[in-house]
Parts: sequence; C-alpha cells; structure tokens
Amino acid sequence: MTANIKILPSGHEYTSEKGESILEAGLRHGKALDYSCNNGSCGECKARLVSGQIEKSHHFDYQFSREEKRNGTVLLCCMSATEDVVLEAHESDEAQDIPHQKINAKISKIDRVTDDWVVLEVKTPRTQSLRFLAGQQVTLNFDGLPLRNKSIASCPCNGRQLHFHIHRSGGVFSDYVFNDLKRSAAITIEGPEGEFVMNDDTTAPLLFLAFDAGFAPMKSLIEHAFALELEQPLKLFWLSSEPLPYLHKECRAWADAMDNFTFEVIATPSMGDILPNMEKVVKGIKNFTDHEIYMTLPHTLIEKASKCCAGAGLAPGQLKVDRLERHL
Repeated sequence: MTANIKILPSGHEYTSEKGESILEAGLRHGKALDYSCNNGSCGECKARLVSGQIEKSHHFDYQFSREEKRNGTVLLCCMSATEDVVLEAHESDEAQDIPHQKINAKISKIDRVTDDWVVLEVKTPRTQSLRFLAGQQVTLNFDGLPLRNKSIASCPCNGRQLHFHIHRSGGVFSDYVFNDLKRSAAITIEGPEGEFVMNDDTTAPLLFLAFDAGFAPMKSLIEHAFALELEQPLKLFWLSSEPLPYLHKECRAWADAMDNFTFEVIATPSMGDILPNMEKVVKGIKNFTDHEIYMTLPHTLIEKASKCCAGAGLAPGQLKVDRLERHL
C-alpha cells in the first residue's frame, strides 16, 4: 500500500510505502524534514497530524507533554501512514536552518576506485544522523592529523552513511588515508558548513560544471535532484585533468538510467585549460541564460569564471559557486 504524504505549510507532497516511517519516506524523496536521532529519542522530528490515519512503526522513548498530546503531535521517525495524511512539519531548506553538529563516527568502507582516488564511507552511530543539505561540507578529524574540510559526496537522504572523495596528493592527510587507514577507525565529523545548496523548488534546467575533485559536491547535488524526481534537464560537464575521471562509470550509469540526465567529460590537462574549456561550455549551451548553474572550480579562478557567466547574460541569482578552497 502506498500513501500520499502532504507537508504544511510548504505544500510538498511525497509517497510512502507500507511500514515505512514518514521520515524515511520524506528523506528518500529529498525532503529536508527536521530530525536528529531517527530512533524516537530526541523529538526533533515532531510534527502535528492534521488529517489521516497513522500507526506506530518503531518503538520510541520520547515523552510527549500534555499539550503535545492534545495537539496531535507525532514523531515522524516512528510512525507510518495507513492512508493519505496531512501533517504540519518544519522543513530546513536553507543552510542557516541546519544546526551545527559534532559526531564521533567510524570508517565503514575504504573504496580504492583508482590508484589515485579513494571514496571513504563514514558511518555515524545508530543514535545520530548528520543533517545537511546537498552540496555542503564538513570538517574531518582523525586524531593526531591536521583537520580537513571536505565536501560531502553523498545524498542527504541517508545521513548515517557519508561519502568523501580523497586524492593521493602526497600530503599528511592523504598519505594516512592511502597507507595507514583501516576500517572501523574513529573519525569525528563536524558541521555542516557552506551555502552551495540547491533551490529544491526550481523548474529551470540545471547545469553542473566541475573540475576534478569538485565533482564531490556535484554528486551530492545530482543525487538529491534524482531524489526530488526533478523533471527538467540535468547536465554535468566534468573538466578532468585525467583521461577518464575517477567515477565516470557512475556518471554513465546515471545517464543510462535517467532520461533527463546527460554528462560529458572534457579533457583539461592543465590549469590553463580550465577557463577556455569553461567558456566553450557556456557558448555551446543552447538557451544558456535559462539555466541555473552550479560551479566548482579552483579557488583562484572563481571570479574570472563568474564574470564569464555574467558576460554571457546569466543573472547573479542563477549562478551558485562552491567557494571551498580545495586541497586534494
């Protein structure tokens, strides 16, 4: 049985499957509902049932006040819909709405996708999920190593399994990841930070322009767009200093599975090739000024690249730039 869930005051709607919690279904569909523990302890996912029938799907320890009971307050993480329902709940659709968090986690997987690239999977405790918006970053802290800011390369639909892309750069951090890091190692994540996030209600065609490791936040944004089931064209241009970028097969799988997604790898062997290649992309996009652009380029080229887009007629509000200074 599938139930329709409507959230007020946003008016956002999504479907849930039988036995699936209302929160899980919302996250799966890309909705930025408030939550924290996801197991019925903290009460952060409280909402008010306006209409429809729900049932308990998971045990919870949270104690409702008398007023909450009178108002029809429920926990989205522990209730499932038995028919179409309407709820009042808060959604965090701006970066400043997301609370700062510090979570002690573990390395759950070290995936050496190429000789020079590793995808780290970090798993948070059962009682804590990281709330973040697609495109944001966190600080990674291995005891005894310098702190590193890294973009989250996974979808907010699963805040317990977080992905990070690490390049073999020869620095202390990457040397540890490639040579010494083991599964189950302790790591602290703190954040999220950054305003490189998507306008979830947009209907404009979306263009993602990334250079090398700048693909990490793009992956989060694109997977979030898939979760939202956006229907407009999604175009990824990956400027790569390598003949084939490290996750090109995943991009190919997206293109095969999604009718509205296309991607192109653009050989960019040196820093001097970045702006000329970006300018070619801009000039080659039909109706370029109708798009919303998400761009991750080396920090030193951001202003020139932004001027290039403005010179092509793009309005300032249509361009979002990730200003994280990347250290591969």
